[in-house]
Amino acid sequence: NFFPARAETPVPSPERARDEIRTIDYMVPHVSTVPATSGKRVRLFLREKVQARTLEAQRGRRKAPVVLMIHGATISAGPAFDLPFEDYSWMEYLASEGFDVFALDQTGYGLSPRPMMDNPCNAPPAQQQYLAPFPIPVSQQPCSAS
Repeated sequence: NFFPARAETPVPSPERARDEIRTIDYMVPHVSTVPATSGKRVRLFLREKVQARTLEAQRGRRKAPVVLMIHGATISAGPAFDLPFEDYSWMEYLASEGFDVFALDQTGYGLSPRPMMDNPCNAPPAQQQYLAPFPIPVSQQPCSAS
């Protein structure tokens, strides 16, 4: 089961589109394999773009060809595949051509969780003194990562 992260949002279609494009954001349950959270349930961010008429026609069953986009190691899925500037959205283009398009943010990117980032000891030792708003006191540095 997918859990909607926000309500469905209509997005203006580019000139080449034949129908209104819908954007639907989900938080998808997942059992983590990242060492810091291995075996724990997390939710990964997933964005869907699809023509409104395709969405209505396939409620409950998928019939449109599906494209799944997964980002690389330097940028999250939003700016990589769905940049909201002029005609830079690859997702928007593919949706306007009849595809049901999904883009996934892996753990630590975009709107997916960042494991163990609330523990300042997980920062590199040389940077622990600069953390805000709660830097680790110099007398307790460096502390070991958990």
